[in-house]
Amino acid sequence: MEDYVDNCGSELGVLRRKLQSKAEALLILTQELEQCRTERDQLKLIADQSQNRPVIKKTSDVQLSRGRLTVYSDSPINGSNYDHYLEVREQNKALRYEIQDLKQKLREAYGDIKVLRAGAAEGSRSASVKEVVPSHNREELVEQLEGMSSRVCQLEADLRGVLDEKQELVTERESYLCKLARLNHQLNVLLKSDTSRLIDIDAIVMDNKYLQEQIQQLQAEKELSHQALLKYKSMLDKKR
Repeated sequence: MEDYVDNCGSELGVLRRKLQSKAEALLILTQELEQCRTERDQLKLIADQSQNRPVIKKTSDVQLSRGRLTVYSDSPINGSNYDHYLEVREQNKALRYEIQDLKQKLREAYGDIKVLRAGAAEGSRSASVKEVVPSHNREELVEQLEGMSSRVCQLEADLRGVLDEKQELVTERESYLCKLARLNHQLNVLLKSDTSRLIDIDAIVMDNKYLQEQIQQLQAEKELSHQALLKYKSMLDKKR
C-alpha cells in the first residue's frame, strides 16, 4: 500500500511539472501571438493610410512644409461617391476602436484564466500535503491524478489552438506586407503621373467587410475564453 501511494505521489509530481511546463509554454506563445497581432495591426494601418491618401500630381507651385509635400487632387471628388467614402471611412475607424476594445477584454479573460490556473495549482499543492496524512486513501490519489491528466490534455489543446492561430496571423501579416508593397508601388506611379485617378472605393468597402469579419472572429474567441474561464472556475470549486 505504501509503495502504491509513493508511486502515485511520484506520478502526480511528474504531471504537475508537465502541467507547469505546458502553462509556461502557453504563456510564451500567447505573448508571441499578441506581438504578431500588433505587427499585423501596424501593417494594416500603414496600408490603409497609403490606400486612403488622395491622388496627387506635381505642380510648379508646390512647396515643401515641414518635410511633407503639399499636393492637390487632379479633379474634385463630390456627390454620392464622396459621401459613401466618408461614411465607410468613419465606419472603419469605429470598427478599429471596437476591435481594440475586444482585444483588451480578451486579454483580461486570459489573465483571469491564468489566475485560476495558479489557484488550482496551489490547491493541488495543498492537496499533496494532505495526502501524507494516513486518513487519505488511494481512491483520492487516483481521482487527483485523473484531474491533473484532464488539465494537461486541456492545456495541450489550448497550446495547439494558439499555435494554429499564430500561424494564421503570420500568414496574414505576410499578406499585408505584400499589400503594402503594392500600395507603395502604386503610390510611386501616381506621384510620377499626370493622369487623373479616382479613389478606390471598392477596396475601402472590402476593407470594411474584412474588419467586420475580424470583429466576429474576436467575439467568438471571447466566447471561447469565457467558456474556458467558467470551466476553470468549476474545477477550482471542486478542488476546494
